Amino acid sequence: PGVSSVTAGISSIQSSLTLRGISRQIIILDGHTILEDNRSWVGMENFLGTIVILMGTQKIKELSMILISKGIPENTPIALVENASSHISSANFFTLREASLNSFAKSSTGPGILYVGEALRSAMEELKLDDKTISSLS
Repeated sequence: PGVSSVTAGISSIQSSLTLRGISRQIIILDGHTILEDNRSWVGMENFLGTIVILMGTQKIKELSMILISKGIPENTPIALVENASSHISSANFFTLREASLNSFAKSSTGPGILYVGEALRSAMEELKLDDKTISSLS
């Protein structure tokens, strides 16, 4: 996934990366090396924007634990969007706390993007189903 997939994924869950008064910054991180390079976490303490993690879907639990340790509130929403902008796209919503306690995994072999931040809360609440999964978004 690249930068265009970031906008495709957030659009597929009918949300925005920024939201006036709630999220005015965006940071995009590479999930392949993020756990190996501490420089990726510089400035993350109490970050008030939206965090986008490309290719980090196999490390959801570990990433969530680090974000909590950096001061991101445990009730912060996370969206896992898979196969963004395709006919088989899907999304799962949970909180940092839920993700830090459970081993959430992708449901497909396609690419996945993690979105973390308060800008996602309205999308999570509007699209919430009992299992917090939305399929065939596009």
